[in-house]
Amino acid sequence: MTTLRILLMGLMGAVSVAVAGCELTTTTTKDDVRTAQKKYDEQVEDAREAAKQADKQVGKEVREAEDARKKLEQTKADFASEQVRKDYIESQTRQVEDIESTVAALEAKSQRMEGDAKSALDEHIDHIKEACNDARDKLDELESADVHEWPAMRDDVELAMSRAAEHVDEAQRIE
Repeated sequence: MTTLRILLMGLMGAVSVAVAGCELTTTTTKDDVRTAQKKYDEQVEDAREAAKQADKQVGKEVREAEDARKKLEQTKADFASEQVRKDYIESQTRQVEDIESTVAALEAKSQRMEGDAKSALDEHIDHIKEACNDARDKLDELESADVHEWPAMRDDVELAMSRAAEHVDEAQRIE
């Protein structure tokens, strides 16, 4: 068994250390002991300070990692929203194009008509064109809007598309 014994005698004393059966003896003074204790205390304080600094650094890195994780999640969400917006714009643009091709057919029909029916059809065609232009303008605004703002702007596009569709339905019923 390892034994450690320290004996101080008077101002000058003998320090006897027995470790695993080996005995060392040194003569020291109280000043030597105080100096050694002071160095030891300084080293302990330095170690504590280093541990505090390391804890601060680890905390900082943990916060930075958390911030990076949040930013990555936001980037993923923004990318997904951007993809949805792109798909929405493409879909609505195709619908506008379909309505515009219907307008061409309605204009051909209008040329074969006369009287009040022709006037009513022409009026609906004008409303359809106006609604399509409005929808295209709204789609342009939606495309250039901030990724977080565009969902609120969809209602404007939907309204213009709804107006165009209503006029197409009414125009197609005119004989």
